[in-house]
Amino acid sequence: MAVLLLGAVLLLALTTDFGVHAQLAAAGWVPADPLPAGPLVLGLCLGAVVVPHALAGTLAARRLGTAAGAGRRWLALHERLAAAAPPLLLLGFAAGLACGWAEAVRAWIGDPWIFDDAILLAPPLAATALMDAAAWPLVRRFREATLLGRADAGLPIHPVPGRWAYVGSRFRGGVGILGVPLALVLGWNQALEAALAAAPDGSPLPPPGSSPALLLAAAGSLLAVALCPPLLVRVVPTMPLPIGPLRDELLAFLAAEKVRARRLRVWLTGSAVANAALVGPLPCLRYLMLSDRLLESLPREELLGVLAHETGHARHRHLLWLGGWAIASAVLLALTLDAAVPRLPVAAEWPLVGLAVAAWAAAFGWVSRRVEAQADAHAAAAMSDHLGPATPDAAAFTPAGVAAIADALARVARLAGSSQRRRSFRHGSIASRRAALLRLLHRPDEPAAADRAMTVVKLGAVACVLLSIGLGLLARGPWI
Repeated sequence: MAVLLLGAVLLLALTTDFGVHAQLAAAGWVPADPLPAGPLVLGLCLGAVVVPHALAGTLAARRLGTAAGAGRRWLALHERLAAAAPPLLLLGFAAGLACGWAEAVRAWIGDPWIFDDAILLAPPLAATALMDAAAWPLVRRFREATLLGRADAGLPIHPVPGRWAYVGSRFRGGVGILGVPLALVLGWNQALEAALAAAPDGSPLPPPGSSPALLLAAAGSLLAVALCPPLLVRVVPTMPLPIGPLRDELLAFLAAEKVRARRLRVWLTGSAVANAALVGPLPCLRYLMLSDRLLESLPREELLGVLAHETGHARHRHLLWLGGWAIASAVLLALTLDAAVPRLPVAAEWPLVGLAVAAWAAAFGWVSRRVEAQADAHAAAAMSDHLGPATPDAAAFTPAGVAAIADALARVARLAGSSQRRRSFRHGSIASRRAALLRLLHRPDEPAAADRAMTVVKLGAVACVLLSIGLGLLARGPWI
């Protein structure tokens, strides 16, 4: 859901900046009146994604366990539709924006501070929530099938959550982690824009659109992201990890990894989600979130393997580099399109915009998967050191160390009721990640490939920043 939200924000910004609906309406491609075309097209496009997904999930839940394997076929179709849903929802959202969805909303409510953006972004997120609601019978079947095994293993037995409790938990967990910093960034930029526009002549504030104003907006956005974790852990339902041996062991592991975290929190999902996150770029405001199901279900070594993966993100500053690359490349893309689009005919410019956004999304997925590969390799090395012999000639990767993270990935897939071959846009498939981990035992130089890929990402981020500054100077004239 985080990728969907990020893509929707980018689409909204680009279509608003370039006036997509006005230009397409002037060319006669879409109706000039955004009502009812914008909401109608948006609803039809999103419905075309939601309905088949819901139908496949419902039939899979009803037919699992029947003869001839019909339920498994519907389940496989359901998983394929779920994997394809985010890009298809973004495509439908783009179609709605092109037909005037943004103009229809702003004609209805005006342009109130951040509220209009929330309404504009709501449809693809609501579609995802409806897909979760439709998939709930399937999730309930998987959860009920594990109850006896949990009882035999001595694990806590939780009541299966109701449909809307499940949807709410998924929504808060999926949207909150990215939605909170995005809301703070959007709020800061809109407040700054309003303050600069209202500043009287002779004010020390820079004029809107000037280079100092852009620097002020960027600095405030970075500060908002850095300071948001204390708010985030209150929007996403969490509680402090109780004092005890587990907490002590996790803190000792963090200390050994030289990674600081202000608090350790239990992510309360009603035992529905097995996941972990280390949130916050600043050590003094960094929180480690471990979901309740992860804590209940993973053996100690596998839990430490998951923690080692998260410390890999922190040690390699993945949040900084991934976020920096995403923002810098998006700004460069916007500046490039801003310069190129007015020089093209309407018949060529909007396919170009669509291809550019699709290329950016594909590159973002590739960068995200390289980030995960480097974190996996770091986790395998850290667990090999933690579990293996402390000798100078010890191998960088040991079977026990690699198994800790590889087995944790397999167990998380089983807990989610998901196939290990199912591909994730940002993480890749569990099967491919496990195969890469197992190769470390025979090719210990394998992490060098992930390191080289991340070097390319870092150089790309720096290049995007420099090119953006250059294009900005060319477009806006002198720096001050």
